[in-house]
Amino acid sequence: HVELKEKLKSYINSSNTEKIFYWIVYAWGGIKENENSSVSTFVDDYVKANGNGEVLLESFAGRQERVASWSKILSFLYPHDYFIYDARVAFTLDFLYGRESFPVPPGDNTVIKKHVGRRRQPTLDEYKEYCSLIKKIHPQVWSTNGEGTNVPYYMTEMLIFSLLND
Repeated sequence: HVELKEKLKSYINSSNTEKIFYWIVYAWGGIKENENSSVSTFVDDYVKANGNGEVLLESFAGRQERVASWSKILSFLYPHDYFIYDARVAFTLDFLYGRESFPVPPGDNTVIKKHVGRRRQPTLDEYKEYCSLIKKIHPQVWSTNGEGTNVPYYMTEMLIFSLLND
């Protein structure tokens, strides 16, 4: 997955963008497809952003109810700047912090359903705060002396995601 994340962006072009976004969200990302798929809208936003990640983030974030989808796309397009935000990551961070710091979006995970009552989508500012947190804690997670390493930021996000299984 690490190599895939690094290389996929170079394969995106106008003729295959929708197929790749669809694959990221539904096949790789494991999100259940529904009749209200936003992939074509995400492609339109991507084209309008013309490669500018911040512009794309702003347009995606207007669809907060799809954070798990658009954050997956952003994480593939800009793997060193944006990270996947879903219920598992938010729940794990809240558990590690010992308080509700990040909103847990709705989802089907049975562990989360048992422990989280009210759930909501993150705001754009909360998503940006999450991305900043990943970058802030990253050196402490991957280094024994507090200095940064060559480990990409998204490895910290992947680690947090994986902790729910443990």
